[in-house]
Amino acid sequence: MTSQVGDPSVIDADLIDRCFTHPGTVSYQALDAIHARLNVLYHILAPSEDSISCRYQIIKYIRDELHSIFPELQLIPYGSFVTRIFLPDGDVDLSIIVAEDDANDVFSQFYTHLKEIASSQEHATFKITNLSKIQAEMSIIRLVINGIFIDISAARPTGLVTSLYIQLLNDSIGRNNLLKRSVILVQAWSLYEAHILGSHSQMLNSYALRVMTAFILTNSPELVHPLQVLFKFFAFYSTFDFTNNTITAFGVIPNSEVDGSDPRALYDYVLRNDGMSQQYISKESLLFLVLARIMLANVYPELSGCLRRFKASTSQSENISEDIPSTENARLETLFRYIEHAMRYRKEPKKAHDKIGSRAIPDALSDAVRAVVQSPISLSKILSFPSSSSVYHPTIISILDPVHPCNNLAKATSAASFARLRAALRMGYLQLGALMMLLCDKTAPLSAIQAEFDLLFSNTFAHFEVELQTVQSLSAPSSFNATSSNENLLNISSGAIYHELLNVMTLYLLG
Repeated sequence: MTSQVGDPSVIDADLIDRCFTHPGTVSYQALDAIHARLNVLYHILAPSEDSISCRYQIIKYIRDELHSIFPELQLIPYGSFVTRIFLPDGDVDLSIIVAEDDANDVFSQFYTHLKEIASSQEHATFKITNLSKIQAEMSIIRLVINGIFIDISAARPTGLVTSLYIQLLNDSIGRNNLLKRSVILVQAWSLYEAHILGSHSQMLNSYALRVMTAFILTNSPELVHPLQVLFKFFAFYSTFDFTNNTITAFGVIPNSEVDGSDPRALYDYVLRNDGMSQQYISKESLLFLVLARIMLANVYPELSGCLRRFKASTSQSENISEDIPSTENARLETLFRYIEHAMRYRKEPKKAHDKIGSRAIPDALSDAVRAVVQSPISLSKILSFPSSSSVYHPTIISILDPVHPCNNLAKATSAASFARLRAALRMGYLQLGALMMLLCDKTAPLSAIQAEFDLLFSNTFAHFEVELQTVQSLSAPSSFNATSSNENLLNISSGAIYHELLNVMTLYLLG
């Protein structure tokens, strides 16, 4: 049987929707064959115990080297490593928690320290290569350790908020980590097959792809399989009207209704017009994420500004806290009392031997940050969103950042890149459509189904130097145990990310 790639007339989208949910649509032999093939792909792509352990060891090594010259500073991982949706070639993002006034000096000294190590590590366990310091608005130390790319910055790790959002959404969607499993497939196809991943080349970034995938899942609750999600991804975005619409994680917004909106107005619009979001993440949780993103970007001025507004409001006859329940007001008063304490603490002259790491974080300050979680709706009434100069404007492709409403995740995409993206998605639709139709054809030989799958991910197998003979042997049902797949490592705790986020916010509050 020959491939039907290139002929859209043979693709029956309704039949494909049923192929993993209606018994009898696909033969058990075909399902076993495609599951075995997919397991091989996840075996290559999904984080393994070794890859996670290796990255943890590298993070510990860098942290130890940082502490050898700055014992008071903390090093925090964030991004895809935290949520376990990184590809084997994915980098590790690290942030040094340091005051902005000290960042340049810390970076210069730490870069010099790493450079000295790199020049004298002939038999080192951790071998540093490709070390460079990139001077930008926020300096970045970029290096490779044992083949793993590392980015170190003093940027506030706002990616922790994004990580918590992705984890909460993944938990809510459920279906055995379907969001994460689908994201891994979408990222792999975009990077290795279509070459449409990379904002540095005016293409889409990983976060944009994750939001696009989340949209597919939140609007298609009938999907149960990553290949279904990938097919729906191709089918929807290859024909979507990006010129007139903006994509969010939960729905589509007409550009005409949000062009020029400030962040608060945009957030209010999304919440008011899309009840679907609250089926997955509560209004309170989503608001907390938005507020945490704002405060983590500049937590001390934001919270101290809240304190001034709260004090001013309580001295007015018609004040901002009138419609806040008394228990909520009490929490805010507690929060701001501790913020005042932190402000006085920051103004006290620091002694030369007074290291941040040598003093425990006062419990009161941790409780203060936790109060933000307890009453996010109340706090939102006095927390200023970014200035009106930071407004949302649609571009060639518009994808809304769920936790930073005015941020268009696809703003770097050029017109030429958009044309490439559209063509790649169309080809993906035709290729995967041909595979899915073969699955639904009970007369199709298993060899044809396997060959079509291998064609869809041929560059991925080639990139990791996986011979097709190896894929064939690993795909034998008796040789690969799906229950021991790397997919199990996608299970992580949203609570752990939440507590790390609180810890970082408290550190910045301490200054």
